Amino acid sequence: MKNQCAIVNGRAAAKRSSAWKSIRGELQGLGIDWVITDAKPFSAETKARELCLNGIDRIVVVGGDGTLHEVVNGIMSAESSPWVSLVPFGTGSDFARSLRRQFGLRGLREQADQPRQVALDLVQLRTDIGARYFVNIASCGLTGLVARYVAQHDRFKERWGSLSYLLAAFIQVRHAKPQRISVMVDGQQWLDDDLWFFAVANGRFFGGAVPIAPQATLDDGKIHVVAVRAGSKFGLAAKSWRYRAGWHLTMKDVSHVSGTVIDVQGAGGWSIESDGEINDGTFTSAQIEAGRLNWWV
Repeated sequence: MKNQCAIVNGRAAAKRSSAWKSIRGELQGLGIDWVITDAKPFSAETKARELCLNGIDRIVVVGGDGTLHEVVNGIMSAESSPWVSLVPFGTGSDFARSLRRQFGLRGLREQADQPRQVALDLVQLRTDIGARYFVNIASCGLTGLVARYVAQHDRFKERWGSLSYLLAAFIQVRHAKPQRISVMVDGQQWLDDDLWFFAVANGRFFGGAVPIAPQATLDDGKIHVVAVRAGSKFGLAAKSWRYRAGWHLTMKDVSHVSGTVIDVQGAGGWSIESDGEINDGTFTSAQIEAGRLNWWV
């Protein structure tokens, strides 16, 4: 494939210069050009859109979930469909865990030597102020508070890496307030209860390797919804290990379901995160777009 380019997370490249040097050498060896994001908001999204409008065939994302999130939204805004692949170069890289494929430089070589092209699902998230796409997981409530805290404390994230989300959850749980949330799945009432948070998932992992939706796959044409009912904050914290182990779906205060269209009422004032990025507005709905993302494995 001749017309291909990498979009590189500039902050990660600057902080991990030795790792970026190795990746850059591998890209050069494979004949892949690259552009580096800057500090401007939505830099990766803007660059992806520009590449698409110029007829790019394949974009290699060198970054984490946030960089991939922006690239996908840039692609969708350009109404384009290039092939996309990933070299994880971020803190969480939860999306990569759902792919179950070799990553890093070895993965990049495998993509060149033994390419496999698949169609993955995307989810359109709607709020009261607009719509965006996500590739992995969006959530609302306590998890939104956690994502906001991590995003606002760079040194905290740099120091603790993927554990920063778990530690931030213990910090932010004291600020969490349950809300009455009504959820409809494919037009049918599913839940109306006081919740700590809910997640709508395309992939399995979020928050630094927490398998919040262990039954989800990236190409099953379904959104997997997990809702956690309100109870004591101590009980929520005490059971955190069950979430990290993926054993939470059997707990009486956790409900889960799958569908293609999710409608939500009552989430006003709750923080939203999608792919670890903060979204403005109030969560209103999510809809699957099966096979929408061309993925170069």
